[in-house]
Amino acid sequence: MSGYAVKVQGGSAKVVDIKTGGIKRTVSGGILSAQVLGDMVQVTDKNGRVRVIEIKTGAVKRSL
Repeated sequence: MSGYAVKVQGGSAKVVDIKTGGIKRTVSGGILSAQVLGDMVQVTDKNGRVRVIEIKTGAVKRSL
């Protein structure tokens, strides 16, 4: 099982594999906050838009 952590810095979110320390996904575009939800990451941008993104593929699963 993979574990992920996310860091928001400079308007982008970097998703990191906890085991290897490697960056698995970078999401940019004025990101203010991010949260890992299993194999997905939820990001909120400066306009209040929320996106749920699959970490492995980068596919947007839901946009609110």
